[in-house]
Amino acid sequence: MRVLSNTLRIPLRRLGFDIVRSKPPAGAAVLSTRAPELLAKHVSGCRVFPSREVWLTTIPKGSIIAEIGVANGDFSEAFLRVCKPGCLYLVDAWHTSRFASGLERVSSRFAEDIKSGRVKIRRGYSTDVLKMFEPESLDLAYIDTTHAYALTAEELAQCEPLVKPHGRIAGHDYCEGNAVTGNPYGVIRAVHEFCLARCWIFDALSLAPDGHLSFSLRRG
Repeated sequence: MRVLSNTLRIPLRRLGFDIVRSKPPAGAAVLSTRAPELLAKHVSGCRVFPSREVWLTTIPKGSIIAEIGVANGDFSEAFLRVCKPGCLYLVDAWHTSRFASGLERVSSRFAEDIKSGRVKIRRGYSTDVLKMFEPESLDLAYIDTTHAYALTAEELAQCEPLVKPHGRIAGHDYCEGNAVTGNPYGVIRAVHEFCLARCWIFDALSLAPDGHLSFSLRRG
């Protein structure tokens, strides 16, 4: 809820209304630092899609893609089906006990593509695995990990030299946080700061019924 300006607060009090400053409900997502505003040039060429699956149709067939944050491979399946990539790297922290079961499901789900070399599994924390990629080796890097500000900012910085000159950096959960758990996200702030500092611009924004949007960036 926005804080009322004095121009509204004073006349409301004269009419007999009490202005009460309420605290956010327990568990509500509250960000300590707001995202900086973008300039018009950062969004002038941005296209809006009804879903991220529809956005995938804009990715050229045969692209080299890295999905950073895979879990059980639900969106990986969409990458394979819609984009028909030359190679799809799946990156996640499957080496930890917490996420080990996800690797079993992904390995079974994409067994044929892994066998053919179309899908390559990369186990480890995102910032460690990204160091193993060659510069300008990716057409698309798609980030969907913890959504924490510091990690997202680092992932964006690491992906920049890995993406080809006309490639894209994209990601999920471009929103303030999880309304159900109350967990705040830092994706918007990290993305805006990256665009302002590194001269990247929005290529696309994909909508979602739950409000968890996806972004796509390219060099300006």
